Amino acid sequence: AREPELAEAPLARRLAAAAALRPPYLAVVGPAERDAASVALRPRGSTACTTTPVDALRARLAAEVAARAWSSPTHENHQRRIVPSGSP
Repeated sequence: AREPELAEAPLARRLAAAAALRPPYLAVVGPAERDAASVALRPRGSTACTTTPVDALRARLAAEVAARAWSSPTHENHQRRIVPSGSP
């Protein structure tokens, strides 16, 4: 028998395959979430989902990205290379 494509697989199998990639979050949007403009969100390593409004999730992720950008070694390296204008 042919192995079903992942898109055709049951939700539990698709979630397990996605979790194996170790993303920071798994987001599930079904009909109920779509109707409520929300996302069922599961943080890495957790089996519990919390439903979060899309706007709140957008703000949360933007804050996380901004916090990581300012604390990353790459950012610190760029900061050290900044030379005031007029300097050799």
